Amino acid sequence: SSNLGTRIALSGENRKLNAALLMLVLFCGLLQTRPLSAAEGTLMVTTSVGVPLYVEDGSGFFNRLTAELFRRLDIDYQLSFMPAQRSLVSTNNGTTDVIIGRTAAIEKKLPNLVRVPVNILDFDFTAYTKDPAIRIDRWDSLNPHIVGIINGWKIVEQNVAGSREVVKVNEFGQLLTLLDKGRVDVAILDRVMGEWTFRELGLELKINKPPLTSKPNFIYLHKKHRDLIPEITSALLQMQQDGSFDAIYADAIKPE
Repeated sequence: SSNLGTRIALSGENRKLNAALLMLVLFCGLLQTRPLSAAEGTLMVTTSVGVPLYVEDGSGFFNRLTAELFRRLDIDYQLSFMPAQRSLVSTNNGTTDVIIGRTAAIEKKLPNLVRVPVNILDFDFTAYTKDPAIRIDRWDSLNPHIVGIINGWKIVEQNVAGSREVVKVNEFGQLLTLLDKGRVDVAILDRVMGEWTFRELGLELKINKPPLTSKPNFIYLHKKHRDLIPEITSALLQMQQDGSFDAIYADAIKPE
């Protein structure tokens, strides 16, 4: 569907680039063979992105993506949800090993995190409002307003600094409830997560279109696991090439 085409990295325009990158990674992989799971132990993986990308019962997109990714690599892992700022600190200091679903905005101040160079999902950072008189179509149109955001979403934090007031929370439902009650004028969330959350809560909110920005999201590892980057890159590209990536997304998100 068009939804998949815009949100998943493997569009027609970069398919050849990904194929070339896959060949390079596979070639480099020939230089290094070792039993990954035995060498690495159990990787502690965190995400700060909730329903429908992470679901406790394992049905979310990130749940299924990590399950298939590490199955192919024969690596033991544990995936858990952690608030955004805490997950960054935890992985940057090596307490946890992997973060799934973060933009490149985190890299400036977190030197211990290394990026897997494959876009796993485009986030459409979108303004949600309740007051029909409020129209948000660019970042600086937030300036007169009280803006609610998710704590630790660095790209959003950087762009709302000029707002009248910024309110930070850890949970999507909490953020949209504040908007619904009039405690904030605008809430910034990814489009898919925001729509899912306010439908689940039975709220009537306005989605301001187009998104304020769309950014690719990546998997990050603590630098002590830098040697896993080629294997993870190869597996992700193979999943995008063989169609399993799109199938997992479609099944988890069930776009209407």
